[in-house]
Amino acid sequence: MRYRLTWLTATALAATVTAASAQEMAVGGGTSYVSGPMAKVDVDGDGLIDLGEFKMAFDADRFFKHWDRNDDGRLSRGEYVTAHFSMVDLNKDGTIAKSEWDYSGRFWLEQDYNTDFDHWDIDGDGRIQREEFAQRLDVDEVFALWNTDDEGGLTRTEVTAGIHGAWDKDRDGVIDEGERRHGPGT
Repeated sequence: MRYRLTWLTATALAATVTAASAQEMAVGGGTSYVSGPMAKVDVDGDGLIDLGEFKMAFDADRFFKHWDRNDDGRLSRGEYVTAHFSMVDLNKDGTIAKSEWDYSGRFWLEQDYNTDFDHWDIDGDGRIQREEFAQRLDVDEVFALWNTDDEGGLTRTEVTAGIHGAWDKDRDGVIDEGERRHGPGT
């Protein structure tokens, strides 16, 4: 089975995430890139959040301002790895300690990823370097799933649809209350 990263819980995209908000986001509660509580995103009140409702609420422009480092309107593979690594490196020291991993890192991964710290700490030194992190990610899988135009980078539209899909665990096109409450990777 190929693995997919749920790197976007619709809220995990802040470049300066704090430890407290990381824990909240890890269990699907934070909404820093969604305008208002997820319950209010449900415009038609049917208890489900479809992609259209999600697009209206998700601030893709603000996301790209923080993560599209070269400001070209596309998220490259390198920008993706850097951004995701920075979400887990809570103290911003350039490595991920086991405590950071246990606190937030493992929550960003879908259930079919190996979340064992030792699996990610390839050299066994007790810290996950960016290179180790990048090696364990299947970035190409995310791009294959999300990159609908095959032009080398993820657009705002593709990322928004990918984020919605990360929440929509049963892939029925909508985020129901259980999926909303638990978020990706939980």
